[in-house]
Amino acid sequence: MQIFYEDLTEDSKKQLWDIAIHELDRAAEIINDYLMFAKPAIENKEMINIW
Repeated sequence: MQIFYEDLTEDSKKQLWDIAIHELDRAAEIINDYLMFAKPAIENKEMINIW
């Protein structure tokens, strides 16, 4: 995007920046979802009588 930035019109610059920001937000959401999935769940321990 930085290479093309200088040669673009203001409208196309704004459109590309909007796309880039949207995709970065989407990537952050995917990473957060993955981290939540990889995080071990809290276990509920319960005492039971085996005798």
